[in-house]
Amino acid sequence: MVPPRCAYEWLEESVSHVAACLAHRVGVTIVVDSMIPYTRGILRDYGLTSLVTGIKALGMYETGDLATSKRGV
Repeated sequence: MVPPRCAYEWLEESVSHVAACLAHRVGVTIVVDSMIPYTRGILRDYGLTSLVTGIKALGMYETGDLATSKRGV
C-alpha cells in the first residue's frame, strides 16, 4: 500500500475508483496547473493512468489573490 501524501488522499482514491467503475475513460479537472504532476503521480500509484484521457487545470488561484479569483467563480 502506498502511504498517503495528504489528509484527503483517501477521498481522491475513492473518487478515482468510482470513476473507474462507472466509465471506460475519464477526464480530470483540477484547480491549478502546478498540481498536474501531483495528480499524474496519484493516478499512476493507483494504476489508473490508462483510464484518464487528460488532465485540465482551471487556472484558479494562480495569482494568490483570492478576491480576483472569487469573481470568476
